[in-house]
Amino acid sequence: MTFATDWTAYNARWFPGSLAVEQVEDGRKLTWGQLDDRVGRLAGALAQSCGVTKGQRVAVLAENDIRLFDLQFACMRLGAILVPLNWRLAPAELQTLCANSEPALLVHDEKWAPTALGLAESAAIKQVASWGVPAELDIDRLIETGPVYRPRREHLLSDPTHILYTSGTTGLPKGAVSTFGTLAGAAANVESLTRMTGPGTKQFNPLPLFHAAGLNAFANPILHGGGAVTVARRFDPEQVMRLIGDPENGFSHFTAMPTMYEFIAGLDHIGAADFSYIRQCHVGGTLGREYVEFFDDMGLPIQQGYGGTEVGTYASFMPREAVRLKHGSCGKTLRDIHMRLVAPGTDVDVQDGEVGEAWICGPSVTPGYWNPETATYKPLPDRWYRSGDALRRDEDGFHYVVDRYKEMFKSGGESVFPAEVEQVLVTHPDIQEVAVIPIPDERWGQVGMAIVVTAPDAVLDADAIASFCRDRLARYKVPKRFAVTGSLPRNATGKVIKVDLKRQFTSHG
Repeated sequence: MTFATDWTAYNARWFPGSLAVEQVEDGRKLTWGQLDDRVGRLAGALAQSCGVTKGQRVAVLAENDIRLFDLQFACMRLGAILVPLNWRLAPAELQTLCANSEPALLVHDEKWAPTALGLAESAAIKQVASWGVPAELDIDRLIETGPVYRPRREHLLSDPTHILYTSGTTGLPKGAVSTFGTLAGAAANVESLTRMTGPGTKQFNPLPLFHAAGLNAFANPILHGGGAVTVARRFDPEQVMRLIGDPENGFSHFTAMPTMYEFIAGLDHIGAADFSYIRQCHVGGTLGREYVEFFDDMGLPIQQGYGGTEVGTYASFMPREAVRLKHGSCGKTLRDIHMRLVAPGTDVDVQDGEVGEAWICGPSVTPGYWNPETATYKPLPDRWYRSGDALRRDEDGFHYVVDRYKEMFKSGGESVFPAEVEQVLVTHPDIQEVAVIPIPDERWGQVGMAIVVTAPDAVLDADAIASFCRDRLARYKVPKRFAVTGSLPRNATGKVIKVDLKRQFTSHG
């Protein structure tokens, strides 16, 4: 039997005066001593005023705010389970998540008050609290008046802490469970390679905290180790450049999605920024070579990783010195992660250089998905998370994401991975963004259709681009049709929602 450590209590003992969390918009800051005091009082208030007990779910619908960390750690101290909700979802989609998680309490901010109140009614959530809405049960007031709930040795590493819903780009989101143990495992993995532990470590995080990329990839590992996290309500490229481009602000780490880096690179005054003091800069997803080289020339090597909600954090990560040498790679497997590349439909590992499905296990990997029938999680089969991602590994141990197996289609009996085709297309100077989807074809069964966002002032020449592709791809991989759009639909982490494109551009969704 292994008990879980209370992070805030531990860090408050060791680093009471060191910064823990910071809010960009109004400059609010909390030291570890102050954060621990707020967590204790909020935990006491949730238990006394709201009746929250171990195992109950507490949902939150709010933009990035340091009070979300108050709530997270108060839930962890009580043994309650935090359920961050994606405010970009439609009310019906949010209701589906609440039907799955069955929260006893819904917490929201002023911005999302109308949505939250409607959700509480439609999902039959009995209690609602907020920050910034005086007429309701107020989190700040609870913290001011709540009795202090001190840490108890009662939570095991296997006890759930979060339900984090997957992106749901190809179907209904699933609630991946985090536990005290998976959070600790993720922190150990990340800390081993990224030098993000202890006072002096400070991350600027513009990613939404309702998603694993924003909450668990680096924010929680940094907080686990006693460092500090600064959050902004929403991503603003000018704000990012001003903050991380000035050594006086003391940021050691930065994390963003590929599209965010592209916006930052396009700013007029980017040349005035000083990124040389930042220890590490991270990206989830593939960033174009031109942007990687652009930021590297400015002293900011952007390290790509591969992981997912179910993995808890990253499964593989790029060494800083290999950013240019191994462009397109998502790095080597992390210390405590075991990753197999398995031939589809088998239990046989593929050889280096061949494509296989990534099977992942390790202490950071979710134990399973939330099951409302049992109010616990349904375990993964044999503890391996079968990702559905197609990867290959080179002879040096570097991994490359090829695509999702769900996105793969057959053209004339040959497998086509859209991501492979997209990586070629975006190197064409007339193409800014592109997504490839399958469409029906009488002769070949299916062929590719490229949905293109053209570069400024460019005119799409389909024949010229097809010829460009034929010089770089097998003929069966070359898209047979092209269409132009103003923008590609994306989810909160920047992934293209291809289901929407299929509905828009074909009659086969």
